[in-house]
Amino acid sequence: MEHQATEAQVRQTLAPFFPFLTRTLQRGCQIATTFFAMRGAPVDSALASYIVRWYFLLALRREAQGLGVEHIEELGLSGISFVYRGYHLRVWKADETNVPGLATSSTKQAFFDQQMTFGWMNAPKISLNLAVLWDVDAHWHIRSLQIGPPHAYNERFGLAWHFSIDPDPGDRP
Repeated sequence: MEHQATEAQVRQTLAPFFPFLTRTLQRGCQIATTFFAMRGAPVDSALASYIVRWYFLLALRREAQGLGVEHIEELGLSGISFVYRGYHLRVWKADETNVPGLATSSTKQAFFDQQMTFGWMNAPKISLNLAVLWDVDAHWHIRSLQIGPPHAYNERFGLAWHFSIDPDPGDRP
C-alpha cells in the first residue's frame, strides 16, 4: 500500500487523541500497581501489562464514539487495534522501539507490510498503519510513548520512523 503521510501530518492528525492516550495509559498503570500493592506483592510485568491493556480497552470502547474511534479489536500480547481518522493503530507494550515479536502471525506481518488484512474490507480508507508503543519506568509510570509506521528487519520489529509523545509526568501521583 502506498502511503504519503509525513511525520508532521500524522502528528497533526492524531494530536486530538493524545490526551486520551496518555491519560488512559497512565491511569491503567496506576490501576495495575494498585492491584499488586493491595496484595503486598511486587509488580509482575506480564500481568501488569494485561491490566493496563484491559483498562485502555474498556476506556476506548466507552469513549469510542466521542473520540471517533472505529473497529476496535483485542490483540495478543497486550495489544489493541483500532482505526482513528483514517489511520490503523495498534497499541503495544514494548521496550524502547521494539514491538513484541510474533513473526508467525500473518495478520501482524500484513500490518507491518502495510497491507490491508481480512476483516477490514468495510473499514474506512486507511492512510497508514501505525504502531503506538508504550513503555514504563521501574515505578510503572509511562516512560515513553512513540508512534510510527512499523517495520520488520532481521526478524525483529521496530518503527521505520517515529515521534514521541510527552507522557505528561506532571500528572503522576
